Amino acid sequence: MVQPINYYESLMPDLAGQALKETQNRLGQSQLTGLNLQNQQMQQQMSEQQAFKQTLSGAINDPQKLRELAVQYPSQLQNIQAQLGFRSAQDVAALDSTVNQLQLAISTGDPRNVAAALVQNAEVIQSKGVSPQQLMTMYANNPEQFNEVLFTVKLGTLSAKDQLAVLDKKEGREIDRGKLSESIRSNQASESLQARGQDISATTARRGQDIQMRGQDIGAENARLNREIKKAEFAQNAIDRQLKTETNQIKRDDLLLKQQEFKRKGEQAKTDKYDTYLSQINAIDQTIGTANRILDSPGFNGYFGININPFGNRYLPGTDAANTEALVDTLKSQTFLANVQLMKGLGALSNAEGQRVTDAIGKLSPSISEKAAKETIKTIISVTNKGKQRLDNKFSTEAEKYRKEQAAPSSNQSEYSSLWGD
Repeated sequence: MVQPINYYESLMPDLAGQALKETQNRLGQSQLTGLNLQNQQMQQQMSEQQAFKQTLSGAINDPQKLRELAVQYPSQLQNIQAQLGFRSAQDVAALDSTVNQLQLAISTGDPRNVAAALVQNAEVIQSKGVSPQQLMTMYANNPEQFNEVLFTVKLGTLSAKDQLAVLDKKEGREIDRGKLSESIRSNQASESLQARGQDISATTARRGQDIQMRGQDIGAENARLNREIKKAEFAQNAIDRQLKTETNQIKRDDLLLKQQEFKRKGEQAKTDKYDTYLSQINAIDQTIGTANRILDSPGFNGYFGININPFGNRYLPGTDAANTEALVDTLKSQTFLANVQLMKGLGALSNAEGQRVTDAIGKLSPSISEKAAKETIKTIISVTNKGKQRLDNKFSTEAEKYRKEQAAPSSNQSEYSSLWGD
């Protein structure tokens, strides 16, 4: 029996089959497009890598070219660091900390502070193949070039060794370590005990760097020095009374020797006490100066608050915002936190005030608004100024009196010398 022809089915298209075939075609095209894109990306990366290697060889000794290279090839920053001698993240962090301390020392304008910072970070500096003496010579001869090296090292684009080699060739200098040592000794030999500690002696500067003890420890040390001073003064007065009645020359000579020893101990205690005061005043002035420079810096608005362009130049070297960042880093350094503890130990700040300043320092970051940053920095300046005023009220009169005593001739010393016919 002949089956009737189903004209309906023969006329209807196979929609499901066509849809499946269309889907397969599109998937194939998508995969092909993806492979083409991957191939293009790989070729672009290889081309970029090749161009980067060629450019790096010509920029290895030029700080400006290295900065441009870091901007042009941001993905190659780790390669730059690896080829320039940075071993690890800890190595980069150590260099960053060293640069921060050097920038803080430079901001004071005192070469002795720069020398002290170089000595303090000698291990990190020498790990890069240079010496603190070489860096000090560069700072003395060309501060602008020295700052350029610091910025470059901070960003991790060039080792200090390569920077110094290029700069020494460019300037045609020879490192004369004998002259440098004599210059440092000359600076350390200059005497000063003036108000505000603007020109403190080398001993004062060294002591100011070495004091890292807790607040209660420096407070106890200050109390001990006060007792030592009073003990020496009491002993000298007692010997003065004995000398008025003693007629035996041998006994008088013995009393005078003892009196000179007590005087020496008393003067040493006073020197330690007032050197600590002067070094602390100097550190406070540095802190306030750094805070004011942040407020007045051209890059303040570029560093704090909203950065409209997500690919902006906030952290590029040489920009105003990068300079502001360096100042903020110096203000947040461990040196400042140690100074807060010293101020508490000397009675200049209460525990609450010290905590307030410490908290304010911790808040400083690019993520806070410009208004909040200004209020935070003004808080730091205000509280630190109060501490400075209290230190002045407590020590400045005694320090001035001691300075005059040191400048005046000693009557007891003259009497003692005359006994021996000198």
